Amino acid sequence: MSESTAFDTSQKDFIVRPEERVIIFAAEWHGDIVEMLINDAVNVLVEHGVRQVEIIRVPGCYELPQAVSMYFYGPLNSTLAEPRDRRSYSAICFGCVVQGDTPHFTFISDAVAHAIEQTACSGVPFPVMFGVLTANTRQQALDRADGTHSRKGQEVAIALLKMLDFRNRHCF
Repeated sequence: MSESTAFDTSQKDFIVRPEERVIIFAAEWHGDIVEMLINDAVNVLVEHGVRQVEIIRVPGCYELPQAVSMYFYGPLNSTLAEPRDRRSYSAICFGCVVQGDTPHFTFISDAVAHAIEQTACSGVPFPVMFGVLTANTRQQALDRADGTHSRKGQEVAIALLKMLDFRNRHCF
């Protein structure tokens, strides 16, 4: 069990460009929990000067990395495709996977985590953030979304702002 104070959210001064555009890819499964993550993230982003936030819904967590790739890289299956706007976009992937009675949880959680990591580390010059809750129970997921234990939507938004700040200070 993680601690609500395990992630430093105290930084307040981020370099955020006026043209920054955050695309939140949101899985439809456990939509009420995902909606909490989205709302918290949007509030944090707007509070720190992000003016453009778009929400794109996808069927489930498994489709999140696929949607990011399809959105940012025009012609599918083309290694020559250029991302839309290399300097102003970033992405957050929000979803929730709850342990069930079959190994499906493990397969989906592992596949999604690895695919989002692969997308984020594929050379794209913008942050792609992992905001997928993987919980043993629905209550555990709720506790991590609604503030009972932590507010993962806020934490992922702060992590994104830290990565935008890093990019804007050191990369462009």
